[in-house]
Amino acid sequence: MISTFDIETILYDVLNVASLKSIISGDIYKSDDRPLNSDKEDIEINTIALTQEPYPQQGISNINIYVPDMEVSIDGKQQLKANKARLKTISDKVKELILSYRKVCFMIDLENIVNDTDIKQHFVNIRLSYNYYEKTI
Repeated sequence: MISTFDIETILYDVLNVASLKSIISGDIYKSDDRPLNSDKEDIEINTIALTQEPYPQQGISNINIYVPDMEVSIDGKQQLKANKARLKTISDKVKELILSYRKVCFMIDLENIVNDTDIKQHFVNIRLSYNYYEKTI
């Protein structure tokens, strides 16, 4: 059986590649390792559920893609808005890498944009579900 630590390591290894790292200003982190108040484009992986009954183990993980808000002028007033172009570029690459991985069948269940006003960033939350088979049944 695998643990939440194992599945986060699998996802980290899938994403920690030059083709993704070269397009973000920050880094890739496992759950709760992202630096507090980071103002970079970061990716954070966390697992919210993983059954412990053997075969298959069913799990749900999140990949959060953080991008700093951009300042725009609307009617002469400066405002912070989501940098949707950067969020899309990075999330498209993340989805490509996840869906091309062949050792675990990841399915994208949900994707949404979330505003984190405390850190003046938006993030895309990609929720994955999967079944993990350690042995051939």
